[in-house]
Amino acid sequence: MADKATAPDPTTSGVSRDEVRARRGRPRSPDRDDAIVNATLELLETVGYDQTRLQDIAQLAGVGLGTIYRRWPTKQNLVIAAIRRAGSTITTAPSVGDPHQDLVAIIEELAHQMRGSSEAFLPGLLAAIQTEPEIAAVVRTEVIGSIRSRFHQVLADALGEDLPDDDLRVDIAPALLFFKLLLDTASEPPDQLALRIAGLFQRPGGNSADHTASPRSPTTPVNTKAASS
Repeated sequence: MADKATAPDPTTSGVSRDEVRARRGRPRSPDRDDAIVNATLELLETVGYDQTRLQDIAQLAGVGLGTIYRRWPTKQNLVIAAIRRAGSTITTAPSVGDPHQDLVAIIEELAHQMRGSSEAFLPGLLAAIQTEPEIAAVVRTEVIGSIRSRFHQVLADALGEDLPDDDLRVDIAPALLFFKLLLDTASEPPDQLALRIAGLFQRPGGNSADHTASPRSPTTPVNTKAASS
């Protein structure tokens, strides 16, 4: 007796064998994704970009190397995913409705993040920016862009929208933090440093961004003739 014809599977009809295998494979686990990305960030932090290897990431995340390759085919792809994750956590301090306090809060938060970085992290990241255009683009949009956007919002609330050179003003605090904490290795606590940096931002006319500060009294002209007599 002739074998019965096997009816086509409606879920696989008209697709390639690779697509069928992909559909029948185990679903991608978000927990593994998180473990891999977190392990990548940890290694970038401790050994730097150049010394971060996929084998070490797999071991730290507790997954097989093939698990990583199925998600991110290259080290660069995985590092980009990690940078995007890190960028989403930068300057997330909530607004309290006071422009000066908001400014102090985001400067202090960024100071803590910079101070928490190891000596290997930023030099390695800066080296990667010079040699890896895709990584450089993500750092500029996801990290630097996020910082600038947040500072622009807070400074606009504190000082007004129409200040000249606002594109430079938004870089002042991050640049000072970078210099003081990473190059100058200042021992000043982040909260004190944040207060001092926030105090540098002035409204036109000389008033501080802190709306509670008392306005400066006008300077009395000196009578040079009387002084000399």
